[in-house]
Amino acid sequence: MTTPAPGSGLARRLLAVVVVGVVVAGVSYLTAFYFLRGSFVYMSGRWMTHTNLQLLARSVVEERELTGRYPTALTDIDGIKGAFKHDDAGQPIDYWKNPIQYAATADGFTLFSFGADGQPGGEGDNEDVFHDHPLTLPSLYRFTFELPTLPLRWVSLLTGLGAAVIVFRTQTGGRALIFQAVVTTLGALFIAFMLSVVHIPSGH
Repeated sequence: MTTPAPGSGLARRLLAVVVVGVVVAGVSYLTAFYFLRGSFVYMSGRWMTHTNLQLLARSVVEERELTGRYPTALTDIDGIKGAFKHDDAGQPIDYWKNPIQYAATADGFTLFSFGADGQPGGEGDNEDVFHDHPLTLPSLYRFTFELPTLPLRWVSLLTGLGAAVIVFRTQTGGRALIFQAVVTTLGALFIAFMLSVVHIPSGH
């Protein structure tokens, strides 16, 4: 019978601790990213602008049904000032108080916002928002480094740390340790999933 080398059991335990901690923390955060990247908390300006654009588009269509043609400008629509926020000229504005862009075309109309910077193109909040296009969701890089997701990173880190502690405190070794690591990982991932879904940070 082969005698295990001194310290081999501790080495396996430490390896399991590191692997479980890293996997649980990583998957926890990726779960939060997947489910929360389109949250209103992180895209409030774009969501509100997109919603208003869709309401404006409905007003444009209703105007065409009444008059037989699309309006030349949004200000031509009766009651537009009372229904939407507008600038001093009566032009509807977006979340960032920039004028909404509108133009009648041969086969319909275009209706969009230039985003936070008021300029064509851009990324993130500066990206153009169209009434008939789905919103672009944040990338993993932007979600991590440009949005207020620090609380989520702490939740993921603490979840991974908790899973690692449970595995480290397990007294069994060999296959039993591996089994315990797998069970702990699955349990911790379930908890991380629930925390990721219900934890909506305020962004403050």
